[in-house]
Amino acid sequence: MRNVETSILINEEPWLVWETLLKFHEYDNWNPKYKYLDGIASLGATVNIEVHLDLNFIEQFADGDSAMIFEGNQPKPSKLPYRITKMEDPKILEWEGKLLWGMMMHVVQTYELDLTDDNKTLLINREKIGGFIGNMMPDKIFYSFFNAVNIAFNEALKTYIEKTDEEL
Repeated sequence: MRNVETSILINEEPWLVWETLLKFHEYDNWNPKYKYLDGIASLGATVNIEVHLDLNFIEQFADGDSAMIFEGNQPKPSKLPYRITKMEDPKILEWEGKLLWGMMMHVVQTYELDLTDDNKTLLINREKIGGFIGNMMPDKIFYSFFNAVNIAFNEALKTYIEKTDEEL
C-alpha cells in the first residue's frame, strides 16, 4: 500500500477538532473530499462514505505533477462502506474501506490529534491506498494528487473549526 501523510496546526484544542471529525452530518458543510457520511462514530461501526472530490478547491494545493487530473476531469462520486478500526478519544480516528476484498481498492484513513505545548492541535492526516486502483497511477502523479487532496482536507477543517469558534 502507498502512504501519504500531511499535517497542519489548528488553533484549537484536540477535543474541539475531535468533535468536528465525529460530526459526520456536517462534513458536507466544509469537506472537499467526503461529502456524505452515514453512520455512527463508534469503534467497529460501518460508515457509508461518499467520496466527492471538490477539484476546484483541491487544485490550489496541487503541484505540476498532478495537473492533468484537474484539467476538466471531475470524477464521479463513489460510495464505499468503511469500518471504524481505531477510535481513541480525542486522539485517533481511523477507518478502512475495501472494494472487492481490497483487490480493487483498499483505503485506510487515519486522523491523529496531538496537543501542542500552547494548547493547539497538530492534526496528522495519514492515508494508505492499495489495490488495483491505488496502484495504477504512476508514483509522481499519485503522491502529488493525494497530497493535494489531504492538504485541502486539512486546510478546510482548520478554516471551519477556527471560523466556527470565532462565531461563538
